[in-house]
Amino acid sequence: MNVINTTRIKIRTARQDILKEDMMADQKINIQYASKYSNSSNYWKYSIGQNRQLAALDVMQKSRMKRLFFLPGLRPIHSEVRNTLAYSIILKRCTRTDILAL
Repeated sequence: MNVINTTRIKIRTARQDILKEDMMADQKINIQYASKYSNSSNYWKYSIGQNRQLAALDVMQKSRMKRLFFLPGLRPIHSEVRNTLAYSIILKRCTRTDILAL
């Protein structure tokens, strides 16, 4: 998330700046690049919004916690906890050390 989207945002920002500079220099180029600039701007805004939501929903931490349940040594714990309310609490609050201590 941080590597891919951040890179995309930086590249799109640079592209937007270059296109905007060229568009402001000449009216003909402004008309020619309007669609390209618009498409690039939409994808740029999409990447920024996606990063914000992934961070707000704590997707990375939840994904890490789900992967921990599928480690070979944790299969018995996974089957016991999977169907309980504790599973959702663990996904939100526990660290790997906490799970291994179960």
